Amino acid sequence: MLSGGWAAEYDWINDRPALSNTPRRLSDVGFPPGFDRNVDGALRGKAAFAPFLYIFRGGQYARLRQNDMGLDGTGPLSAWGLPAAWTTVDAVFPGGGSREGFAYFIRGDEYLRYEWSSDSLNPPFVRKIGQGFTIAPPFTANIDGVVVGQASFSTKAYLFATATGTVDDDGTATAGGGHTVSFPIYARYNFDTEQTEAQDVDPMGAVSNWGGLMPLLDAGLATETALAWLDGAIPAMAAEQANPASPVPGVDSALLHHFQTGPTAAVMTAVLGRLTALRARVNSIPDRFSYDPALAVAAETIPATSTHIGTRFSTREGPNGRAAQLIHESVHFTYAGPPPPPPPLVDIPEWSGATIGGVTFGVDPISHRPYSSLTAAEALENAASYPSLAEEIVFGADERFGEGRPQE
Repeated sequence: MLSGGWAAEYDWINDRPALSNTPRRLSDVGFPPGFDRNVDGALRGKAAFAPFLYIFRGGQYARLRQNDMGLDGTGPLSAWGLPAAWTTVDAVFPGGGSREGFAYFIRGDEYLRYEWSSDSLNPPFVRKIGQGFTIAPPFTANIDGVVVGQASFSTKAYLFATATGTVDDDGTATAGGGHTVSFPIYARYNFDTEQTEAQDVDPMGAVSNWGGLMPLLDAGLATETALAWLDGAIPAMAAEQANPASPVPGVDSALLHHFQTGPTAAVMTAVLGRLTALRARVNSIPDRFSYDPALAVAAETIPATSTHIGTRFSTREGPNGRAAQLIHESVHFTYAGPPPPPPPLVDIPEWSGATIGGVTFGVDPISHRPYSSLTAAEALENAASYPSLAEEIVFGADERFGEGRPQE
């Protein structure tokens, strides 16, 4: 399954994510530049086109040789005979079961069916999704992607879309109040019976029913967000370090909020060095990074060894919280304090004794200390200080994404 610039592999025989339990960058899988993120769909060729893999993105396609993933050419979407109005598509996927000789293109509430053996579209050419697939709303339009099963699931197609709803802190749907979030929903369609077998529109249904697949994909997207925050914070810190007489907006206030100090030379050097190390660690994901189905918390790290995420990484955290979590865990991973790790000498959450989003939180029951009690020396080893600093520099506000702001 693909999301952003990332993929997660599913083991259809054992009906679970692949044993590696790691996300993979599309560029590492072999998708070429220009086709290595936000892909509309991919097709393995059939009949005379069996040697090739086709990748679609933004009105273009790339053809790769399946034996070595080498690029064999690119071209416009129109080369597939699509109508002139179809300059882009929402999804592209292969047929399965009795329809394995076909490929499907989806745009809005319509689809086209392509036949490999004749290298042409099937009439009637443009059809409505809700009619041709005997499927009900909300899966009759605006499909994000379709996954076709293999092995005992080879007759099934899983249509994914995005819904918006209200959930509580743990991701359970609520009738009112709570947090407004976007989440994946899906329907299972049987090619052989031409019937929809099930629909799951629960906010956390896809997370529960697809094992660790959603947390792995969420980790990929969170990696990109975390890198964007660090890539905003590091140059800002470096610019102020190089010219202390010209403060960079956001840097001084972030240091005061999260390191209890102004921009002294020693603190600037220490924080900037750590941020640089954190970026290197985040950028190394999926190295020593995996999903653990037994993990009861969102994530945990063994310093210099490995980071694991659990189901709560997707059910409890929102997109910003996941990015903050990855930076947080990278602090643990790069911990260089006195042995024996873990844990670091100080680990006080950003919400402890703080008011976040109008909500005042109690003091952390483990450390028994408010976040504001950290000394500068302690903050340098505190995992929550670094994502909070980066966020404030990038957003220009003391955001503190994480457990104090679930689902955000």
